[in-house]
Amino acid sequence: MKMLFVLLMNNRGKLQGVAFVDLTRSLGYDNVLDEVLVNPERNSAIGKRAAIKGTGTKLVQAVANKVLMKKGEQNLGLLSLKSAIPFYIKLGFDDNGGGPGANNGPMTEDMSMNAKQMKMLCAKV
Repeated sequence: MKMLFVLLMNNRGKLQGVAFVDLTRSLGYDNVLDEVLVNPERNSAIGKRAAIKGTGTKLVQAVANKVLMKKGEQNLGLLSLKSAIPFYIKLGFDDNGGGPGANNGPMTEDMSMNAKQMKMLCAKV
């Protein structure tokens, strides 16, 4: 298994988030976004720990950029928690329903993005 790890650091060198991507063909896709983890920081404005807005989007953009640099098929698949589906749709992923690898239960949904969609995501600032 070939993995890609994308780290997102803030301007003070603290880890904001990490994404794990399986670069070997699985679930019917050439690249599978396994995990997007966001590290909440203490937000002084609200007095509690909260994820910095845009961290997840920046991580997925960085993953898409890396996938587009690969030779061969350029698609990205993932299994999403039902609660995260609106986030991935906003980024441009297609909701494929309970496709390959999805357990067709309340927890996961098969989603994917092709090269054209990844290029559009990477062009967003």
